[in-house]
Amino acid sequence: MVMEGTASPSPAVYKRFVDDVRYFNDHEAEILKEHPDCWVALFDRKVAASGPDLDNVMLELQGLGITPVEGPVIRYLSTKPTLWVMKDIPRSSLSWGGTSSTSATAASTFAAEPSR
Repeated sequence: MVMEGTASPSPAVYKRFVDDVRYFNDHEAEILKEHPDCWVALFDRKVAASGPDLDNVMLELQGLGITPVEGPVIRYLSTKPTLWVMKDIPRSSLSWGGTSSTSATAASTFAAEPSR
């Protein structure tokens, strides 16, 4: 599903994104050692930005000219186990639209905020 107002990535952007996801998966332990308890943005198989604050990582990417449309892979790498929680969200509050029913719910997965 494509969200309204967004562009589909080109085949080249999609391929690079998939390659970056695979690279991140294959090298996560090494990247974690260099960037513990940080948000890490990987682009073209390189760490483009990292830090404990996601907003700053996004600003750093913007400064490098890397936009969300170009699909940097961004993950929080924690040295502690991450708690994943399923939460019901009213469909009417979801930003991508879809059905207009306010009684329907959707499940959303999110990571608990890292402890400091």
